[in-house]
Amino acid sequence: MPDIPRLFHFVWVGPHPFPAKDAAWVASWLPRHPDWHAILWAESPETLGEHAPKHLDVRPLPPLVNRNLFDDIEKWVPSRAIFAARSDIVRYELIARFGGVYLDTDVECFQNIDSVLSGVRLFRAEEWGPSYGNWMFGAAPNHPQMWTIVRELAAHLKSHKAQMNVLEATGPGYFCRQIDRHCDCVIFPHMLFNPLCAYDDPGQVTHWPAVSLANHRYDGKWYDRTKNKPPQEFTN
Repeated sequence: MPDIPRLFHFVWVGPHPFPAKDAAWVASWLPRHPDWHAILWAESPETLGEHAPKHLDVRPLPPLVNRNLFDDIEKWVPSRAIFAARSDIVRYELIARFGGVYLDTDVECFQNIDSVLSGVRLFRAEEWGPSYGNWMFGAAPNHPQMWTIVRELAAHLKSHKAQMNVLEATGPGYFCRQIDRHCDCVIFPHMLFNPLCAYDDPGQVTHWPAVSLANHRYDGKWYDRTKNKPPQEFTN
């Protein structure tokens, strides 16, 4: 099986303009990875607005195996989580088909990640806790476990008659149970890519651990974003 290709995939679903702060976080990956190609997959490229990330390859969403789930997702998740669930559907198919690294648009890069991906065919980044997440993961193209995640999503959703929490419907609950079954899967510890918990304010950090290559800022568009002061080791 080939290595993970040097492709970054970002996803933006819905009609809303792309936020300036997200554009800055996305842009942080480019100078530290000059040999990588970064793609922003947008449901409505024409509505990205003035803060659409510069120097990214902006493309419309590709044809989706699970297009029917994408269109009908309100059957399984609350209205406020529809865009999050649709983004989940898209990200799994992108990595299954093209390979590369998927990143949420609120992940800020500090250092190049090439060295930790050497020899890796499938990975996910652990959240602080430790806990599971699907905000950063990657695979070689056509990795069988990624296609399993795509293929089994419909049966997983249709086995539930009522709406679910999006984390279990399409998000990290579903994703991590699937990906962790494969012997290829490398789970990177949270200090590499997610040194802070969801409720710590990264804006108050004065220095990041030398081992940390990135940070997930938890700037979710569909949940409470109230932040607290981070631990002392990040501010002294």
